[in-house]
Amino acid sequence: MKNILLLLLFCIFILSCETQDYISESNELKEKLHNLIQDEISPQIPGIQLSVKHPKYGIISVATGLANIADNITLSTEHNLRIASATKLFTATLIMKLVEDNILMLDNTIEQLLDDIKFATADKITVRNLLQHTSGFIGYFNDDTAFQNYVIENPYKIYEPKTLVEKALKLHVPEESEIGVKFYYNNTNYVILGMIIEKYFQKSYQESVYDQIAEIINLNYTSSLNDLLEAENMAEGYIYLEDEPLLGNKYNHSFLFSSGNIVSKTSDLVKFIDSLMKNKILTRESLIKMQSYITNDDGALYGLGIAQFLDLGTGHNGLTLGYSSIIVYNEEHDLSIAVLMNALSGDTNPEAVARKALLIITEK
Repeated sequence: MKNILLLLLFCIFILSCETQDYISESNELKEKLHNLIQDEISPQIPGIQLSVKHPKYGIISVATGLANIADNITLSTEHNLRIASATKLFTATLIMKLVEDNILMLDNTIEQLLDDIKFATADKITVRNLLQHTSGFIGYFNDDTAFQNYVIENPYKIYEPKTLVEKALKLHVPEESEIGVKFYYNNTNYVILGMIIEKYFQKSYQESVYDQIAEIINLNYTSSLNDLLEAENMAEGYIYLEDEPLLGNKYNHSFLFSSGNIVSKTSDLVKFIDSLMKNKILTRESLIKMQSYITNDDGALYGLGIAQFLDLGTGHNGLTLGYSSIIVYNEEHDLSIAVLMNALSGDTNPEAVARKALLIITEK
């Protein structure tokens, strides 16, 4: 009996030591990540939020800087920020769910799926083209300075998705020779995909994000919001175009719709990309289809709503009025990384921060 008690005490001691080591290592990593983002703060980057999902330590989240400069509010891991074009990965996931459910096919055309969008080549552009930016469309926002200025000058205006597509068609009707051949990244493709999502899930884009993704994997802080008055604990965004920054929060992001208007925080985003890449949302077959990459003009690889960031990982990045983002999964190290910044400026580079975080985590 005495020997058994000694053995039990020894086991408890060993477990206690292992637990202390685990906590110490986790805290050390958290401190290194915090120091990393602290060093990245600049006059044109008020705040940074970063999370990693580590195979040993789980989700570690850090934040630094300011959520609101005027009110001197410190940015925390509990603040929400816009994720910009990382929204496209959510939109692509919803489309692939419709494909899995045999509601539509990747080779369905715009003409087959949407009655209210009519133009000469609508019978040639497929869902696959839209997902991979090979539709021949150009961007109603990126390629129209007049509309950019209009959005800046009319922050509270609400835009219907169909109106955005019509703006794109006035700029350029895709030619048959461009379709499936030329890669051109733009929001028009993903606004059309959002319209398809709303029609075939028979609910709003916001409801589809919740029902088909957020609820399934317990994303508690992720939603698609046009009006930030609906958002709780929202960090202000800053647009550095002039000496004094414009405030990103005042802009109704309906001008981006399903191409860039999701609000979240990094702890949700690492959970999302980890779940997606481990087939907890989509099947392995769907993920393989999404990772059918083409090389764009910059030499980067882009699949069906998902990008390959060379040795960093797989995911998506983005920028919008007042915010910039990246979410990636690194298969080699089974690591998910998300970085959000509450700024749009020449200084913002979430990908560079994610790469530094990867080096810190994987250093021997």
